[in-house]
Amino acid sequence: PGPAPADECGTKEDALVVAKCQLTLGTDFQEYIGLPGDIDWFSVKLPGGLTARSLLHVNAGYGTPSTPVSLSLVVMDEAGKAVAVGVDKHGQASPKPIDLIVRYGVSNARLLLLLRDDQNGQHYDYRSPYRVKVEVVDDPDTNEPNDTAPTVLPLTAQGSRLAGTQK
Repeated sequence: PGPAPADECGTKEDALVVAKCQLTLGTDFQEYIGLPGDIDWFSVKLPGGLTARSLLHVNAGYGTPSTPVSLSLVVMDEAGKAVAVGVDKHGQASPKPIDLIVRYGVSNARLLLLLRDDQNGQHYDYRSPYRVKVEVVDDPDTNEPNDTAPTVLPLTAQGSRLAGTQK
């Protein structure tokens, strides 16, 4: 095979200023862990109008039946605080996708994604790209989040017990 692809998204600063390293919500992006110790940084800008029901969905992985890379994904805010972490430690088996879903309601936030080989960067694959996709969706469960202020539920006596229902 030819030379390894150029690494344009190798630093946090690249993720913030290089156009290629700034992901578009809802769009698949492909890149390589193409050299020993290779790390990739990306950023994504979230929309306004997020609520307590907003879910951040990040999916990353290899679409090939074999790769030596144990893909590691860290999603963090701009201050460096981890929002979600996932690793595909597939060993000799086929790679599995990393599928992270977390409640995240910070409107207009910029998130950073760090992808690399989980085995101290010793594995790489310059023939097979991984893909990553970030999207924001509303929680389909209209009862979530359910840890807000309690709703008063009227109870009625049914014999020796109290019962109540809510529609």
